[in-house]
Amino acid sequence: MVGYRFGKFILDTGRQEVRTGDRPVGLPRKNFEVLQALVLAEGRLISRDELVRTVWPDTTVEEATLRQNIYLLRTMLREIDDGREYVETVPKAGYRLVAPVERIEPSTPRVRPRWWASAVAALLALTGLWVIKSQWAIAGSRTPDAAAITRQRWLLLDERDSNKFLAAETLFDDGLRIDPRSSDAHAGKAILFALESKESAAESEASEADALAPGSSYLKIVRGFDRMMYHWDWAAAGKLMSAPAGCAEPICRQWRALYLGLTGNTLNAVREAGDALELSSNASLAVRAQLSQLLYWDGQYDAAIRESKTVIAAGGASTHAREHEWKALVSKGDLRGAAEALMLAIEPAWYRLNPGDPFAELQSHPERMGTPEFWNHLLEIEARSRKQPYRLAAIAMAAGDRVRALNELEAALQSRDFFLPFARRDPLFAPLYNEPRYQAVMKAVGLAVN
Repeated sequence: MVGYRFGKFILDTGRQEVRTGDRPVGLPRKNFEVLQALVLAEGRLISRDELVRTVWPDTTVEEATLRQNIYLLRTMLREIDDGREYVETVPKAGYRLVAPVERIEPSTPRVRPRWWASAVAALLALTGLWVIKSQWAIAGSRTPDAAAITRQRWLLLDERDSNKFLAAETLFDDGLRIDPRSSDAHAGKAILFALESKESAAESEASEADALAPGSSYLKIVRGFDRMMYHWDWAAAGKLMSAPAGCAEPICRQWRALYLGLTGNTLNAVREAGDALELSSNASLAVRAQLSQLLYWDGQYDAAIRESKTVIAAGGASTHAREHEWKALVSKGDLRGAAEALMLAIEPAWYRLNPGDPFAELQSHPERMGTPEFWNHLLEIEARSRKQPYRLAAIAMAAGDRVRALNELEAALQSRDFFLPFARRDPLFAPLYNEPRYQAVMKAVGLAVN
């Protein structure tokens, strides 16, 4: 491995990744290549033309594409390192990295993997299951044990990236083929199926986990989550989540914290989420993202933003941390910061879009971020997909359009949007509390306004 340390980051040219601590930073490919060019220059000014030739050697791209990549790269590095600037723009000249660069020489030779490990690594690359490549491509004749495999699956699931759910399920199944009595593997599948609203499959796997490890209470907590989020049956969910005996797993406390928050007990919800984080040794992205949401609901905006940024810096861009961050920033009055966070939440891979795409066009005008024009334009762009009416309602509130927000909440009710119950505790919707239409939606959800 040839690496380069700059600030709190390490750029690994062999693995083609950037890390902070022991976690990779989820940079899109072109952003990585732009950053690599800047790092290798070690502070030398690179012209725009040189960067374009280096990163897009066989493609004709407009200067706006480079500006967009620099903008996202600068934003992500700044988020991770507490506002520190790494990329300097020299007007009419180009860009340079402003952090000192230290070259890291390889310390040990790479061990050549066995033939079977190479084959498995190739298979993983084809199926997208890259997360355990390093575990399976080691020297020696031993195969991975079920516990090690399951830990990797839990880490994958912890990202809450629905695009990786199929991979996670496949990998849990791999662990069960090695050890059919792995309660952790059954529990992982139970949590996965619950998130995918596969209720019967989730309960079946939770029952297996509970039978193999009596007292784990996965069955109760999974059933409680299903009753809460998919049936809006708060009484049944409360009984199932009322401190089940032996439930020491972080996910149990995390989902109980969500129940407490949704039913109005935000103070204890924050405490429960904090306990869940401690149980996970502060390493769980999903638990910390949940804590940031509950802090936001409780009006602790600065704390919510800090937790969200911690999740994102640790590689949790696929969680909902940015959703909580942008709303907390709106509540604090930082509309520009909120706009930048929301843009990254909606379309982190905007650099792939054609220059004429409306979203790419919106990204190319950073001076408009957070203005009324921005919110209304973004609302119209997002409305074309009609996939997330709850998010549209939130954007409408940021734009000051209460009528549009109410229309979207009613649409969310018709489609039984998974996130609709959040509108009862989300401070962004507080101005609607006295609106009869809002009250009717919340009554239908089972969370009537007092």
